[in-house]
Amino acid sequence: MNKKTLIGLIVIFITLAVGAKVFFLADSPLNNFIPTQDLSHSVFDGKNATFNIEKEPITLTNGISEKPAAPDSASKIITRYFGNEAIGDINRDGLSDTAFLVTQESGGTGIFYYVVVAIQTAKGYQLTDAFLIGDRIAPQTTKIEADTLLVNFSDRKQDEPMSTPPSLGKTLLLTVTQKEELELGKIIYKNDEYGFMLSLPGEWQNYTVASEAIPYGEKIVIRHPQWIKTDQYEDIPILIYPIAQWKKWEINNFEGYPTAAPFGPTERARNDRSVFATAPRYNYDYQTGWEEVENIIKTMKAF
Repeated sequence: MNKKTLIGLIVIFITLAVGAKVFFLADSPLNNFIPTQDLSHSVFDGKNATFNIEKEPITLTNGISEKPAAPDSASKIITRYFGNEAIGDINRDGLSDTAFLVTQESGGTGIFYYVVVAIQTAKGYQLTDAFLIGDRIAPQTTKIEADTLLVNFSDRKQDEPMSTPPSLGKTLLLTVTQKEELELGKIIYKNDEYGFMLSLPGEWQNYTVASEAIPYGEKIVIRHPQWIKTDQYEDIPILIYPIAQWKKWEINNFEGYPTAAPFGPTERARNDRSVFATAPRYNYDYQTGWEEVENIIKTMKAF
C-alpha cells in the first residue's frame, strides 16, 4: 500500500465516523432536552425580600423597610437587613437554603433581632416568618449544620441593665417544620470559662444564669424563664471544684465535704482543670420540672 492510498483510506474513515455521529445525534431524543436551571446554586437576595414579623408583612427594598407605627403616626417601624447569612440545606431536600438576620426598631430604645430562613424550592424561595432572637443582643455567627440553624449571640447576664454590653454567650437552635415554619430546637448552654456545656430544651430560651462562690469552688445556676417565686421551676445547679480538691475528697470518701447529707456529691463531668457535680439531694424539693432538670444534667459534656 502506497502513501497516497493510505491517506485516502484515513480520510474516508474520518468522514464515515463524523457522518455516523451526526446521524445519531439527529435522531437522538437528547436533541429535545433543554437543560434546567441548577437550583442548588441559585442566588438569594436577602436585601430585597418579603416575610412576616409578628404576622405583619415586611418588604425590604435595598435592605430597608419603613412603615408607620400607627395610622397618621409620625413614628415609624424600621426594619433593616443585618446580614450574618448562612447557607446550607436545612430541610434536606438537596437545595441550598439561606438564613439571615434582620433588626426592627419602633421608635423606642429597643433594637429587636430576628432570623429568617429562605427555603429554596423548584419554584423559587419560600421565606419563613421571622423568629425573635432578642433585644439589643450582639450577634456572632450564624450556621446551618445538618437540619439545624445555629444562631450564636451574646446576651446580658441576669439582672444586668440593658445599658450593659452583652457578654453572655448563647446559642439558639432552630429547625424547620413541614409547614416551613421555624421552631425551637435544642439550645446549647456553653460555659467557656470553666469548659462545660449542656443541651437545653427549646422552652428554656431566655434562661438566666447566676453564679456564686461556695466553699472550695463555684456554683453556676441556670434558671428556667418561667421561674416565679410562687411557682419555682427547678434550677440547674452546677458545682465546680478544682480537680485537685476533688481528688482529695475522693481519697477520703468525701469526708470533710461540706454537706449534711449522708453521702457526697455526684460527679457529672470533668476536664483537666475542674470537676462538675451536683450536690446531694439537690432536687429533693421536687419542684416543677425536677425530672426534666435531671435529664438535662445528664447531657453535660466537658471540654
